[in-house]
Amino acid sequence: MTYPDDGWAGGLDEALRYVDIFMPNARESQKAARVDDPETAVQKLANIVPLVVVKLGSEGAMAQHGTERFMNPARRVESMDAVRTGDIFDAGFLHEYLHGGDLPACLAAGISLGLSPPRAREESRLFATQPTARNSLKNIVWESKKLRT
Repeated sequence: MTYPDDGWAGGLDEALRYVDIFMPNARESQKAARVDDPETAVQKLANIVPLVVVKLGSEGAMAQHGTERFMNPARRVESMDAVRTGDIFDAGFLHEYLHGGDLPACLAAGISLGLSPPRAREESRLFATQPTARNSLKNIVWESKKLRT
């Protein structure tokens, strides 16, 4: 939990013991782990939470499950709303994860959806109930996989 003075206080360590997936940005991960760099933060948080996914802004994202760590760089794009892009990344990552994707595929899906054109992002809000939006997300993930090969 954050406070106006940017301090992290009480209860977070205890609460994280009940979390299956923790998806902070780099700054939030460092605050939660009380360290100065995201690499160390992920390592420390992965000792508490089974899956830690950290959004690194223009650097992409990393995920750690146990001792396995994966990185996926971002593509260069025009400046975007970082909060909204981070939320959309989370949706893409979780969609792929819940459909059995491995962590590299989940990272790629999150990054691809987060950087997708606005129309695809608007459809992503509805993918749980709209078959056409679900197909749109599948196409974005497929294109991302195609780029990696």
